[in-house]
Amino acid sequence: DGQKIHHVVPRAARDVPMSMHYVFSNLCGTVYRQGNLLFSPDGNMLYSAVGNRVACFDLVQSRSFTFPFEARRNISRLALSPDGTILIAADDEGHLLL
Repeated sequence: DGQKIHHVVPRAARDVPMSMHYVFSNLCGTVYRQGNLLFSPDGNMLYSAVGNRVACFDLVQSRSFTFPFEARRNISRLALSPDGTILIAADDEGHLLL
């Protein structure tokens, strides 16, 4: 083979340091403003903060739902237990929901 592959990088992109942080502006039709994304331990589910609610996306079955609880303020951080059975949501004021 011996072929070289050349990647063309736009000039503006060359001046920006590479980062592994991504910004989502729209996730499955809902506006994503803050918070983190979590994958379930098996990688089949994706959890996302949407305002003061938490949405769950089943990546295998192509379904989504929103959990029935609401935080007082927008959710800023999600955490999941190692076995995936407990979801913790923290809002902007530091209140936790289990």
